[in-house]
Amino acid sequence: MNNTSRNYTGDCFLFEDDHNNVKCNAILGCRRVVGIVSMLCSLTVISIIILFKKYKSFPHRLIMYLSIAAFFQAIGYVMGDYRINDDNLPGLCVFQAVWLTYFDWCSFLTVFCITFNVFWNAYFLKKSDQFEKVYLLISWGLPLVIMVLPFIENSYGPAGLWCWIRSTKDGDEHPPGVAMQFTLYYVPFLVLSFTLVPAYMLILIKLRTRANRWRGTYDPNTESEKLANKDSVKQLYLFPWMYIAIFIFPFMNRLRIASGYDDVNDDVNDDDNDDDKDDGAPPGARFFFWFMHAVTLPASGTLYAVAFALGRGTMSGLNYKGIKAAALGWMHETVIEEYDMDNVKGQNEDFEKYRRTDSCSPDHEQIDKTIEPPTSETEMSDPVAS
Repeated sequence: MNNTSRNYTGDCFLFEDDHNNVKCNAILGCRRVVGIVSMLCSLTVISIIILFKKYKSFPHRLIMYLSIAAFFQAIGYVMGDYRINDDNLPGLCVFQAVWLTYFDWCSFLTVFCITFNVFWNAYFLKKSDQFEKVYLLISWGLPLVIMVLPFIENSYGPAGLWCWIRSTKDGDEHPPGVAMQFTLYYVPFLVLSFTLVPAYMLILIKLRTRANRWRGTYDPNTESEKLANKDSVKQLYLFPWMYIAIFIFPFMNRLRIASGYDDVNDDVNDDDNDDDKDDGAPPGARFFFWFMHAVTLPASGTLYAVAFALGRGTMSGLNYKGIKAAALGWMHETVIEEYDMDNVKGQNEDFEKYRRTDSCSPDHEQIDKTIEPPTSETEMSDPVAS
């Protein structure tokens, strides 16, 4: 019997020996702690980018977009609970499922755009700032369409310890939900994974070939642009790998469930069919995979913060003097003001009088030679003519 095929009545049925929901509560407690830490890390990254005005750099804007998605993503993981189900607060269950679907896709597509951006900068050595609006449309617009699709088959609902795209409905298997879990989530994850490895191999081959090739005459503008593109690559290349690290265990756990290996023995039928006791996953393995699934997904903001901290020049300004200088820069920004041209003209005339003071006379006396206003076109064209 599948672990989610029971009706949810407020108890957690993931573990048949967990009569007091100790294991389920422990997993959810760790999930919430990791989610809160992830929220704080995401806010820290966003604050640093804004405080030090790093958002003026396009790679840092991409990092900020990803951190915003990770922050809202973590909120959905913190609110998850097996007690929120079809019988208890069904509206909140659907809300959490929609929330997670949208921001999971925002995070995924932002990582995909970062991967493309790294490839474009490193392989072609061209700027990609012109793609920013396209990136935003893909990362934040396309998920609005995707999150509507599970409503077609009423596939939002309890999915283990939290609400997402359900694999069962009314105690029976729900094949459309299982199909949507993989087509709307895990298959794109595999596509990103299998795309990332050859993309980075091409980048390394291209960079090595370019390093060993004679470039001809030195062009400072071209070299400056190449250095900027390389710096962009160094700032972003870790983020896709962090994303893959986050989703390895969730993918493995959902694959176990879809294959039926996560079946839980029905205690009611244990006496009638002793052979069923050997079916399904061992309780220890089931707890391990659900625990890793629960704590790795909310950790995205934390891992992105680590990737951001490892970026070039990130930690150098994170000290008291640097933070104080950045804060003062926001409080006392240099503003170009309007000047009174008449006042400026008067200051120039005073300077001319001072400059024409003859300090080299035989008597070492200063002789003030006042300039009369020019009266002819010749004098106006040459104000210092005598």
